[in-house]
Amino acid sequence: MGRAYFKLTQIISILSKDKVKNTLSSKKFHYILIILLGLILYANTFNNAMFWDDNDFILNNSYIKSWLYLPKYFSQNVIAGTGLVSDYWRPLLMLVFSLEWSLWADWNGGYHIVNTIFHITCGLLTYNLVVRLFKNRWVALVTSCVFILHPLQTEAVSYANSLGDSLSTFFLLLSYIFFDKFLTTKNRDYKIIIKSSLFFTAALMSKETAVVGAPIILTIYLLKNPILKIRFFDFKNLLKNTWVSIFIVSVYFILRASKLNFRNSFNLYNEQNEFTSNIFLRVITFFKIFYNYLSLIFIPINLHMERTVQKIEGFLDYQLILGVLLFSLILFTGIRAYLKKQKIIWFGATWFLIALIPVSNIIVPINGLIYEHWMYSPMIGFSLFLAGLVKLNWNKYLHKKQTKILFITSLVLYLSLLSIKTMQRNNDWEDPIYFYQQTLSYSPNNYKILNNLGMEYAEKLDHDNGIKYYNKAIYVDPTNPVAYHNLGNSYYEQKNYTRAEELYIKALDLDPKFVFSKNALIKTYATQDSWEKLYGVFLGHEAESLEDFIKLYQLATQLQNYGVAQDFINKAVDLAPNNLNLIKLQKQTKVLSSP
Repeated sequence: MGRAYFKLTQIISILSKDKVKNTLSSKKFHYILIILLGLILYANTFNNAMFWDDNDFILNNSYIKSWLYLPKYFSQNVIAGTGLVSDYWRPLLMLVFSLEWSLWADWNGGYHIVNTIFHITCGLLTYNLVVRLFKNRWVALVTSCVFILHPLQTEAVSYANSLGDSLSTFFLLLSYIFFDKFLTTKNRDYKIIIKSSLFFTAALMSKETAVVGAPIILTIYLLKNPILKIRFFDFKNLLKNTWVSIFIVSVYFILRASKLNFRNSFNLYNEQNEFTSNIFLRVITFFKIFYNYLSLIFIPINLHMERTVQKIEGFLDYQLILGVLLFSLILFTGIRAYLKKQKIIWFGATWFLIALIPVSNIIVPINGLIYEHWMYSPMIGFSLFLAGLVKLNWNKYLHKKQTKILFITSLVLYLSLLSIKTMQRNNDWEDPIYFYQQTLSYSPNNYKILNNLGMEYAEKLDHDNGIKYYNKAIYVDPTNPVAYHNLGNSYYEQKNYTRAEELYIKALDLDPKFVFSKNALIKTYATQDSWEKLYGVFLGHEAESLEDFIKLYQLATQLQNYGVAQDFINKAVDLAPNNLNLIKLQKQTKVLSSP
């Protein structure tokens, strides 16, 4: 042990030589280190499968597969191309997915490589921003490395659909860099602030959580113009420099509340319940979740999707108490750092707390309590906060050479353990069945996981296991039509059409607008030649009008039943004997229906 320590001391001594020291502290070396770190940690994601929401956002989304749908990116929700409705408006994310689809279609590797590139780029931009703001490359390097390698980030990188996290953060970081550049130019070149505003707008069009851009831009202004030195009338200057970002956010909220409110943009539960109607409950729940987030930052074990948080039973809940204490500690440390002009610490703490606001459930109830990928952007602030604390105490408490060596060794060891955990977590995303089984070990009664696992088995034609998990999902939530529909699909594949019909009808009883079950029911009746039932489902009433017979003709033609199609076009011509187009279709169908 003593010999190893002696050798480590020698290595540190050698590295302290000026030439090596200059190389190790150079920007170029730091860039290379960040890039290599990102590539090494995430190379094992390139062969990972695509599943879960990847299906709705990418693989089954017809809108990203044709540039003809480009205008719809800006007017409809992100999964409208799959026939579904969500609260999300992310046109630039759709644009990137469309570019990817045009390059490599459904090749999994392409999407994972792009995610890794954006993650590394966010690390480089974080480094660049910290250097600009604080003129300290080592603080920038520590901040960027922790951001890049922390295992909490894997959910935002290994999961193809989560590109929205890194894409919006990419544009936000560019916006902050150009805003700082604007503040530091002598003549205040307003072309620069336009660029900053365009990047901020792009971030908002990539993911909703980018609304934090406005208050962080305000924080950057206060970093350069401390409020303690500003006289009352100087607030006009503050508004003069930040009004553009405030205006952009205001317009964004107006659009999301009106033209772009697809379901309920300001209550993603889409219903009133105890949680959505009680802001106090949401506040104390946030403090409990805050404790969970900090626990995952420092001890990232048992990482998994679909986390649950136990309902708060009283004010003696230990996680609630610790959450309040930890939140207060970070807030107090940030305020104290501001008063003592310790800029790195207060700026990092402020970034961290601001970035948590969109996912706190306090202002807007969102359809989840805690997700690891929600920490993607906040991790930049927290990493900077930690780096600032290390810098502050480096010379104060680590003035002895031996103490510094011990600290650096411990830090490298801890970061190495985090890196190993990141690569291990990446492997969890390799296979969907393994991933869902692993998640179920933490959340055994999660409807979405049970249903998705059933779908994966069904896709592999293992319908027995598919049926098993669909039934479990139905037991957990008997009011959701999706598992009934999927269970019907499995019975259809097993040629049990009677049972499939029952399940599709059940799904439609639960949600009459569930078009997937309606189409599946039509297919089931067509397979059995139950034409009377088929047309009853298709029309919803007995055929009487010209429009009805034309619709039925079109359906019969799609199903290539030209004999039945001939009957319907004949009835349509009887109702409109002078319609030349119908007469033409009648002649064409007669040829097709001839033996």
